[in-house]
Amino acid sequence: WDPLLSLFSRHTPSSSPASGRPLMADPSIDERRKAAAAALETTLERFGQNSSPEEEARRAKVLGVVGKLVKEFVREVLISKHKPDAIVATAGGKVFTYGSFRLGVCTAEADIDTLVVGPIDVTRDDFFEVFGRMMREHPDVSSVVSIREARVPILQVVFSGIDLDMIYAPLHMTTVPDSVDLMNNELLRHLSETDVKTLNGKRVTDRVLQEVPNVVVYRVALRALKFWAKQRRVYGFKFGFLNGIALNILTAKIAKEFPRANAALMVHQFFALFQGWDFTDKPVRIVPWQPLDMGFREYDTTDPRDRAALMPIITPMYPASNCADSVMASTFKVIRAEFERGATITAQILDGHDRWETLFEPAPFFSMYKTYFQIDASASSAAALELWAGFVEVRMRMLFVKKLELNSDVELAHTLTKTFDNEVCDGVTRWSRTWFVGIKFSENLLMKLDKRISLGDVVVFFKTELAKFDKFAEGMQVEVTPVQRKAVPEFARKWEKNATKAHKAA
Repeated sequence: WDPLLSLFSRHTPSSSPASGRPLMADPSIDERRKAAAAALETTLERFGQNSSPEEEARRAKVLGVVGKLVKEFVREVLISKHKPDAIVATAGGKVFTYGSFRLGVCTAEADIDTLVVGPIDVTRDDFFEVFGRMMREHPDVSSVVSIREARVPILQVVFSGIDLDMIYAPLHMTTVPDSVDLMNNELLRHLSETDVKTLNGKRVTDRVLQEVPNVVVYRVALRALKFWAKQRRVYGFKFGFLNGIALNILTAKIAKEFPRANAALMVHQFFALFQGWDFTDKPVRIVPWQPLDMGFREYDTTDPRDRAALMPIITPMYPASNCADSVMASTFKVIRAEFERGATITAQILDGHDRWETLFEPAPFFSMYKTYFQIDASASSAAALELWAGFVEVRMRMLFVKKLELNSDVELAHTLTKTFDNEVCDGVTRWSRTWFVGIKFSENLLMKLDKRISLGDVVVFFKTELAKFDKFAEGMQVEVTPVQRKAVPEFARKWEKNATKAHKAA
C-alpha cells in the first residue's frame, strides 16, 4: 500500500456542487469546455485569486512614488560622487516590474517583484545603503529588510502596506532613459554575472508574454495553476519545488502547443502533457536555443551539472538557464504524482463530473506519512532569528533532505513548504521557526522483520555544518526531532485543519 499515491488519487467525483445545483449533463464537448472555463474563473474569484481594480490602482500609485524616489536616489549618489551637473541632470534611473505582477496574475496579498536599473556610476552597494536609507526614513514605509547574500541580492520593502521585492542592476551607460530596452542583449556586455541574473527576471517575463498567443486565456490558466501549486504544497524553489518562473514557462508551453484552447482545457493539457513528459531527454523550452558569445554560462546538456537535472525548464532569454534546478528525486516524485492527480480530476471536470474545488483542495501533508522530522531553529531576538533561520533554510535542502534521500531505506523525503514562526512551547513563546519533513520508507525496509533505521548520522552532519555559520551568536540553536504522525504538534495540525475549513467555506 502506497500512502502517498493513495492520498493523491483519493478524489471521488462530486454528485452535486456546493450550491446544490445539479452537475452538468452531457452537452457537446465544446459547450462543456466553455462551461468549465466559466466555472474556473468563478472559482478563482471566490477563492480570492483575482486582484480588484482598487487594489491595482493602489499598487500603481505606490510604484509611481517609488519611481520618483529612484530618480532622486540616483541624483543623490551622483552628486555625492561629484559627477558633472550635465550627467546628474540626465542620469535617470527606472523601475520595472516582472513576475506575477507584470504577467497580470498578482493576487491581493502577493508582493510585487521590482527591478531598479541605474547608470554605471551607481552601484549595488549604493542601492542598499543610500536607497535603503531613503526607504527606512520614508513615512509610508513600515519595513525594510536587506538580503545581500542571496544569489540575486534583494531589498524587501513594505510601502503603504504593499510588499515590494526590489533588486538592482547598474547598466553599462552613464544615463538610463525611460525608453531603455532591456530586451536588447547588447546591454549585457560588460556586466557581471549577478547583474545579468538580476536583469533576466524582467527579460524572461517579457519574453514569455511575447510568446503566448492569447494573453487573456494564458492569465486565467496561470492563475489557476499557481493557486493549485500553492494549495498542493508544490510551490517553493528553496524546498525543491516549482517557482513562479517555472510555472510561467510550463504554462506558456501549453499555450503555444494548444493556441485555440480555453483556460479550462489549457489547465487539463498542462497536467495531461507533463505527467508523462521525459524532462531529462527533452528539456522544456518555449523558444529554440540561440547561442550568443558573451561569455556567460548557459544551460548545457554536455555539462555534468546540467545533465543531472531531473526537471530542466529552460528560460527563453540569453543566457538560458534551468529555472527548476532545485528539484530533487523526492520532490520530482511528489510533483509527478500531483500532475497525475491533476490530469484525472481536470478530465472529470471537462466531462462535467467534478468541480474545480476538488483540484484546489489543500494537500493533507500531516496525513501523508507515518514519520516526520521536525526542525526547530531558535534565537534570542527577532533579528537574530531572521539571520539564523535564513541560513538554516537555505542549507536544509542539500545538507539534510538530500542526505536523507541517499539512504537506501528512504524512498522519499518531502519538505512542507509552510513554516511556523514563534510557536508556544510549554507556555513560553520563543523566537523560533519550524519546518517539517515527511519521510516515506522504502519497500525493502517495510518487508524486513527488523524495521529499525538510524538516521542519526544525517542529523549530526546537518547540525555540524550549521555550526559553521559565520554570524553565529549566543542563543542560536537548531533541534532536529523525529515525530510520529500521531505526535505532530497541535499548532501544525491546527493550521492544516484551518486550511481545509477555509477551502470548504469558500
